[in-house]
Amino acid sequence: MFRFNVLRLVAFTAAGFLLLFFLIEFVGLEEVYEVVSNMDCHIFVFAPASALVGSHIYIYAWYVLLRGLGLNMSFREAWKIMWCNIFIDQALPSGSISGEAARIVLLSRVTPDSMGEGLATIVVHRICSTIPFLAACMVGLVYFTFHLKVGLLATLIVLTLYSPIFLVAAFLVAVTLYPGKAEAFVDFLFKILLASGRWRETLKIWRGRMLRTVRSYCEGLRLISKNMYSVILSLILSFISFIFEILTVSLVFASIRIYLPVASVISVYSIGMMLQSAPIMVPGVPEVGVTYLLSSIGLDPPEAAWSAILNRLSTFWVRLILGGLTFTSLLANIPGKEKELNL
Repeated sequence: MFRFNVLRLVAFTAAGFLLLFFLIEFVGLEEVYEVVSNMDCHIFVFAPASALVGSHIYIYAWYVLLRGLGLNMSFREAWKIMWCNIFIDQALPSGSISGEAARIVLLSRVTPDSMGEGLATIVVHRICSTIPFLAACMVGLVYFTFHLKVGLLATLIVLTLYSPIFLVAAFLVAVTLYPGKAEAFVDFLFKILLASGRWRETLKIWRGRMLRTVRSYCEGLRLISKNMYSVILSLILSFISFIFEILTVSLVFASIRIYLPVASVISVYSIGMMLQSAPIMVPGVPEVGVTYLLSSIGLDPPEAAWSAILNRLSTFWVRLILGGLTFTSLLANIPGKEKELNL
């Protein structure tokens, strides 16, 4: 059973709402109200719907990899695990590390004899989903550097925001191209720990488990490489999911009668996502960052602030609320022995 720190989540959420209040006060409450009163709600309702469709396609992109390896798991089980992953990612920003860790734990309960192969599908799925987002970051970087011709400081800020995704991409490529090195690294790490003389028996047990998992992971990658159809299909689905994410942002802008070039929309989306996934990110900071970004490309501050809020409502808050409502029931239906995961 998962033990979730609700108090910490409530505290961060309250801080986020307070920050949003100051943001609206800063740009002008009356001006924001005028933007809201002219908003087309009929268009806006399609924005969160588009985000949820993209989320389900993202889940199916992982499911086709599971099926490609022949793992005995239904789409319903994959759906449960991934929604737990998505919810924890939203609630505990950590560059997706916390969500992926939860996915590994839950997957080990569903397929305890194929944990390594399941880990291989998670890594390949992360690569497939990172490729379109990496392309979005490149578009954003080029757009800010050459089209907007922003100053050196702004360029360095954008590079700092984008740097984690480039590091993640490099790491994923490394563990995929050189899986054998992972076994040597794990063995070397445990040798250092065993040399300390503490918890020798426990460490020996975990060393064996980790090495078996790494070998199983290498075998899973080998099997996936022989079934490139599932990898290609997962990559295509990842791009389709990404298109729905961009569509979500475009619908938000259209609902308040703002029509930006596609490059601008992609840039706003990529920077907003990097702010959102930053470790220990307080809700409200991404809205402030995106407001500043939109103001710098020519939007009036009230329009920029309200569109930033609507973008987060359509993506982050919808997924957080839906995940929060279903979190307990999803975990209750995950097969396997009850264990605690402190988050």
